[in-house]
Amino acid sequence: MTVREDARSLLEEAFRKAIEAVSPREALKRHLFRKGGKIFLSSGKGDLLDLTPAPGGKFTIISTGKAAPALYSAALSLVGPPDEGLVVAPGGPAEHFPGARFLPGSHPLPTEKSVRAGEEAMRLVSSLREGDSLLYLLSGGSSAMVVAPVEGIPLEEKVLVQKELMKRGASISELNAVRKALSRIKGGGLARFLRTRRAAVCLISDVPGDDLSVVGSGPLHPPSSDPPPLKVAEKYSLLTLLSPATREILRSFSPVRREAFYPPHVVVADNGVAVEAALNFLKGKGLETLRIPGFITGEAREVACDLAERVRIRLRAGGEKPFALVGGGETTVTVRGKGVGGRNQELALSLSILLEGEENVAGLCAGTDGRDGETDAAGAFFDGYLAKSARSRGLDPADFLERNDSHSFMREMGALFVTGPTETNVMDLVIIVGGISGGRR
Repeated sequence: MTVREDARSLLEEAFRKAIEAVSPREALKRHLFRKGGKIFLSSGKGDLLDLTPAPGGKFTIISTGKAAPALYSAALSLVGPPDEGLVVAPGGPAEHFPGARFLPGSHPLPTEKSVRAGEEAMRLVSSLREGDSLLYLLSGGSSAMVVAPVEGIPLEEKVLVQKELMKRGASISELNAVRKALSRIKGGGLARFLRTRRAAVCLISDVPGDDLSVVGSGPLHPPSSDPPPLKVAEKYSLLTLLSPATREILRSFSPVRREAFYPPHVVVADNGVAVEAALNFLKGKGLETLRIPGFITGEAREVACDLAERVRIRLRAGGEKPFALVGGGETTVTVRGKGVGGRNQELALSLSILLEGEENVAGLCAGTDGRDGETDAAGAFFDGYLAKSARSRGLDPADFLERNDSHSFMREMGALFVTGPTETNVMDLVIIVGGISGGRR
């Protein structure tokens, strides 16, 4: 173990407190309840939405994404089982879902499983009539798990486009712009099948600014002014990889608001809630707490430069109390090497290089869903000694960074942070502590 244990323990506990605050059960119980035989959803702004079906009508719950099982289970405990339901989540069913059919979805890239989930979602929504009611529980990952490509576009080509955009460092808004253009249900497309107005969407936001059109690519949200999908394809030099049919769809796509009912959306948890929970925990431990302003976005290596400078500024300011900097968001990585890693591990590796020699500074960069890139880690720890310690073992941190091989580096250094699935997803957290006395160990 290369990162000092006292700092590591503090960082891990702060992350755990943040996850608890955005757990589906905690989030949903603040908004969803049953009273007098009726089902209500609080908007959080003083409004109550009545989701009780009319006499003879049916109550339906659809839950999709990384948090789908936990959200559905939380809803069951709050309002009871629906007349019909659907749960779409990664892997196989971890438990029985009363009143619902479970379908596995694929992530981060869609497969035929995702297509079957998309077909079932369209069937279920289409079956609803006036007097029926729908509660859609939406969380991150739904874009890949629930898929319905437009006619004439094979799934394989849609996967290729998405894979290349991710590899070339496209932002989530750019990625979703192309996803929506090639989908029948994204960008409000699913709303075309909805015939009841007794409907609402509860969501756990995994995007900056809680842009409701981006979470899960907004299947029931009005179309938004995303970047033009053709411009995105041109920007990342994808046009030569696409069939003429796909190029034409991207060229002619227009996010026109359809004649449809778009149900109200209620955000029950987001990155800000997680950041505040971590800050409150660290403040309770006696640290001076500073929130990193805005959302952490951009290329991971460039973000690391900004964060390292913020740490140095705070160190130069002095002060007797130890301090903590906490922020959230989602960086990107332009993959140039052939290594294994994720945006959080690359950010942590970059920070370990930039902050080398800074005594009593340690940090954690991790995804709140428990998975960073195509690895089994949520992220990684770092401190001011990690890079030097690596070189003493014959490892060159800069070389690992150049090859985008942050996972191998952190594994060799014992600095990986592994949580397993957390049942939620509100982007990533960066937690940095400084001024903790005690030296290396």
